[in-house]
Amino acid sequence: MPFTGPLQIELQDVRKTSTSQNHSLGIVAYTRDGRQFRYGQAGAVALTAGQVMQIPAVVPNHQALVTAAAVANSTKVTVTLGATAATADQYKDGYLVIRDTNTTGAGQSFPINGNSVGASSGTCEIYIGEGVQEALTSASVSNLELSPYGGILVSTTADTTERVVGVAQVDVPIANYAWFQTVGVASVLGNGTITKGAGVIKSATTAGAVDIEAAGTITQRIGMAQQTGTTAKYNTVYLSVL
Repeated sequence: MPFTGPLQIELQDVRKTSTSQNHSLGIVAYTRDGRQFRYGQAGAVALTAGQVMQIPAVVPNHQALVTAAAVANSTKVTVTLGATAATADQYKDGYLVIRDTNTTGAGQSFPINGNSVGASSGTCEIYIGEGVQEALTSASVSNLELSPYGGILVSTTADTTERVVGVAQVDVPIANYAWFQTVGVASVLGNGTITKGAGVIKSATTAGAVDIEAAGTITQRIGMAQQTGTTAKYNTVYLSVL
C-alpha cells in the first residue's frame, strides 16, 4: 500500500461541510499556517463549532468474532457477527483487528475497504485493503473497529476514556462531512477555570468542553490552554490531539 503525503487545504475548505464524501476518513490535511485537520463524518447528532469530538461507540456484538479461515494474501475475511446486524460498508475506513493471543494470526490489523450486509448472528464479508499476512484459521478471533472519524460524536461526560478526535470548526449537520482540527491554535469550549499554560482534557461534566488537567489524572491530554479563559466560553487552546 503506497504512502502519500498530507493534503494542503485552504481556509475556506475548513469552513465547509458536504453531504458527500470527498476524501478518505481520517486523512490528514494542513492549512498554510501549520494547523492540522482530519477529515470526518458527523454521526446521528449535529455537531457544534468549537466543541470537542470523540470516536463513535463500539458495537459490542461486533467484537470477539469467530473468523473463517483465510489464506495468506487474501483480501476478503468472513466473520460471524453477534446479535447485531451490519449494514453494507458500515466498517469502510475502519479496521479488522485479529485479537486473541492464543489464535492463529493474532496481532494483525487491516484497514477495511468495505463490507457486505450481515444479518444478526450471521456471516459478514470484510474486504480489507491489504492482503492477510499470516493465514487465518477457524480458531482466529477478530474485532470490527469503526473508523474513528466516521459517526463522530460530541464528547460525552458519561465516559471520559473515549478518545477525542478533534474540534469541529463549523456547525456540522447530521451525517455530513467536514474537517476537524487536531493541532494548532483553536477556539474551544471551556469548563471551569481555564488556567494559562495548563494541560486540557475532555470535560467530565460539560459535553463538548475541556477541563484543566488535574494532577495525577490519567486520561487523554488534548492540548494546552494558551490563554487564561472563562467557563462556558470559547477559549484559546493549542490543540495536540494524537
